[in-house]
Amino acid sequence: MAVTSVNKISLVSDIWKNFRDRIIDQVTSVDITGSQTITIKNTFTSFPDFETESKDNYPIIIIESPSISSDMFTNGKNMVSGEISIEIYATQAEAAEKFLSKISNAIETYVPSLGQVGFRNVYISDSDSDSAERGQIKLHLRSITFSFNINILKEGY
Repeated sequence: MAVTSVNKISLVSDIWKNFRDRIIDQVTSVDITGSQTITIKNTFTSFPDFETESKDNYPIIIIESPSISSDMFTNGKNMVSGEISIEIYATQAEAAEKFLSKISNAIETYVPSLGQVGFRNVYISDSDSDSAERGQIKLHLRSITFSFNINILKEGY
């Protein structure tokens, strides 16, 4: 799988696309107790607006838009620091945990490829778990946040 070049003009979408492409490629299903395979139903950028009140609509992955800030690194480059959070919503706690582990592994083993397009210092900065009810469905939420730096050429250099 090829990485997406990160350009200043499309910085946020290029960052998001690199994480999304890796997760879609590597995080498709998990096996849970009882020889049951659980498969991702969909991937979104935010919690979906359409009706998700059926267990058949889960599990889903939400890859949020990255947050970024920029500092001058050298005369010709800016260092962009950022974070991107990824959430998994599943109806089984075991599946949520296993998907979270798969997401973590997918990104951590992708770091050398991300380095080819300027990512530096990619690491897990936070993770969390929660549960919620949507109608009659109990959802298990797991989230993981990755922090990173990217050096971007300034215009005119």
